[in-house]
Amino acid sequence: MASTIELLNELLALHSNSLPSYLVNAKPWSARRDAKVLEALAAVADDHRRMTDLIGSHILELGGSIQGGEFPMLYTDMHDLSSDYILNEVCRFQKLENSRIEQIADELAGSPKAQALAKEALGAGKAHLQNLGELLAESAV
Repeated sequence: MASTIELLNELLALHSNSLPSYLVNAKPWSARRDAKVLEALAAVADDHRRMTDLIGSHILELGGSIQGGEFPMLYTDMHDLSSDYILNEVCRFQKLENSRIEQIADELAGSPKAQALAKEALGAGKAHLQNLGELLAESAV
């Protein structure tokens, strides 16, 4: 079974290396033609940065070291894609991440503060998925 610090580092990596975080910082990609998409992705990326800070602080409190990882190479293929396609992909990834975050929260049952962080991240992930899904539905109309 993974340690609390290992699980927190996985949770941190999910947030620091998320697709919205990549897209907001990727210079070749821009949804400027669709400001709502860019705003939505920026809001998710901002929230991911906030969670990364909280999780990282707790890792350090526990005496661990932060292992953030890198963005997946898969993201580099998304520079020239439409906003609708990007939203679909962000939603798909968010569903997968929410599932893993829920598992991490369960595995952190012995560490109340760490589990609370994971549950906060899961709640935010579900809210992001709902908001992005609504934006995607609007663009389909």
